[in-house]
Amino acid sequence: MNKLEINNKKGDISINILVLMTLAVVCLALFYFSQDRIIENKISNAGLLDSVYGDETNLLFLLDKSLESSLLSSYNTLASGCDLSREFCGFDANNVDNGLKESVIKKFKESANKYPDSVSSQDKVNYYKEIKENVNDNKYDIQLNGKEAILVVPGFLFSKAINKSKIDIFVVEYRTDLVVNLTYVDLGIIGFKEIYERSKSCLSVNTENCLKEKLNLFNVEVSKSDKGYIIFLESRKLLLIDGESKKIKFNFFLGQ
Repeated sequence: MNKLEINNKKGDISINILVLMTLAVVCLALFYFSQDRIIENKISNAGLLDSVYGDETNLLFLLDKSLESSLLSSYNTLASGCDLSREFCGFDANNVDNGLKESVIKKFKESANKYPDSVSSQDKVNYYKEIKENVNDNKYDIQLNGKEAILVVPGFLFSKAINKSKIDIFVVEYRTDLVVNLTYVDLGIIGFKEIYERSKSCLSVNTENCLKEKLNLFNVEVSKSDKGYIIFLESRKLLLIDGESKKIKFNFFLGQ
């Protein structure tokens, strides 16, 4: 009986060794497999991140164009509605750019709500929807300082997912502030307050030459009368305004 028991123990030891060796082989295989999967995940996520950055660039371009068209349309409306019988169109020079801002915000909101609900990319649909929600909930900011127009959409979430297989889904999420900055000079315009201040500074010197120098983004003509000057400005650049290529014209009166 004792001998039989010893033989059984040896058999158990052999089986245990075999099981341990099998487990070791399986664990080693799983280790190498997992390393391959980690490499695949890194490569895949790197590609996804590039794709997310590409989505951000495309969305910023769209917002840039919406802000630009809103600014130029508002600027043109204000400039073309000038009352020549009143000093500087009757504008309060210190607040005229605030009136411009109100119009820009209104037009930008209208533009954003026209972003399509159906496009080829579901990601774009989601992004456009999120932009609309932010705009309609006033979760954005537009500032005008007479030299720049700045748009900020805070904490915008980009998300990209791809299915490698039925069980492998890789997701990249990226949250950032969307910021668009337009400079008036690049667009070919000058803030209304700055136009007023530069024009007033030219009345005591060679008016027309001074205006041509200080308002050099515009073609300038001056007509003098007993009461003062009528100044005719026309933008040098041809601008896209409300779907049409045109030059902005701004004519105003300044007393002596």
